[in-house]
Amino acid sequence: MRNLRALGAGAVGVVLSVALTGCQFEGVSSLPLPGGVGTGSSAYTVDVELPDVGTLKPNAQVKVGDIAVGTVTGLSTRDWHAIATVSLGEGVELPANAVAAVGQNSLLGASYLEMGPPVDAAPTGRLRAGDVVPLARTKAYPTTEEVLAATSLVLNGSGLNQLSTVTRELDRALGGEDGAVGRLLPQLDTVVTGLDAQRDDITTALDGLDRLSGELAGQTSTISAALEQLGPALAVLNDEKADLVRALDRLRALSATGTQVVHESGGNLTANLRDLQPVLKTLADTQEHLVGSLGLLLSFPFPAATTPMACRGDYCNLGLTIDLQLSKIDADLLTGTPLQGSLFGVQNLLGGLAPGQAGDAADPLRNPLGELAGQPEATASPPAPVPAAEEAPQPEPQQPGGLLGSLLGGGR
Repeated sequence: MRNLRALGAGAVGVVLSVALTGCQFEGVSSLPLPGGVGTGSSAYTVDVELPDVGTLKPNAQVKVGDIAVGTVTGLSTRDWHAIATVSLGEGVELPANAVAAVGQNSLLGASYLEMGPPVDAAPTGRLRAGDVVPLARTKAYPTTEEVLAATSLVLNGSGLNQLSTVTRELDRALGGEDGAVGRLLPQLDTVVTGLDAQRDDITTALDGLDRLSGELAGQTSTISAALEQLGPALAVLNDEKADLVRALDRLRALSATGTQVVHESGGNLTANLRDLQPVLKTLADTQEHLVGSLGLLLSFPFPAATTPMACRGDYCNLGLTIDLQLSKIDADLLTGTPLQGSLFGVQNLLGGLAPGQAGDAADPLRNPLGELAGQPEATASPPAPVPAAEEAPQPEPQQPGGLLGSLLGGGR
């Protein structure tokens, strides 16, 4: 008998354990109460989607215009929001577009669900059993805990001082004395407008940059080799750093000296250029004659117009007249020079000799050294006199004719 009693007690314990572990007990308030408002065989149920149930519990009242018309029979979740199952009495008539909100009876009172027609739209249809009041038409009033938390946040500083500072600085930035933001906004508009106008150019530049990146990626080995060779070059530059710095310093000194020279000689250079201006003006005024005279250089001393007529094939017809008179040479060659007039003294000297005494001195071709006839040489003794009876008659010198006579000053 005792074994049977022990076995029965163990079975009851197992059943109780299974029952307790398989079900969740949420307190007495979760148990349905008999005789609740809006319950019974004639009542109908609807689901109300709520953003937050707060302290709303099962068996809470459902009110319409502060009148209890139903009871919350269950709470569940669906798609991350709460679902309240509401039982309403048979005579409760609500529109199909009814709204709902979670409220509180007093500061420390119990929560309830308030339902009613919409205030921003006309009521339509009728709410029936199985309908759902969607989340878009429900809300939750602030609870006592939320009100106290907000009040504590305000009373404990809660950033009001910072809000005052932010407001003051924002007002100063937007409409203060400096008007920084007021000037920034038009400039920002100009920048954005400019960027929009150059959108095609920016796109082209980005495309070019993309192609350049592709080319650089294809030349990776070449770039790597160049960078490897760049190291020794940089090392050489680093070794010569002192000389480079010294050279640059000397270059700076040279630049300073050149600047000083330019500044000090600027006046003289300006004066020289000013003095050169009349010369250049004279050259510009004589440019027609100067350019025309340059053509004579190719055919000097013969005129350019007669040169093509004189030369025919392999021979040239040329008539040459040479005038070696000292006066003519002085007039043609020495005029305007320091030697101008110097040949007149020689001509006068030659012209002052007695006839027959000038001899070859009057002919520059026969006496090129200009030795005067009849003048004794410094080292020679004077000639012995010749008796008059023994003097033979001197024959008259023959004058060559033709071209040689012309050259020697004879007949032409």
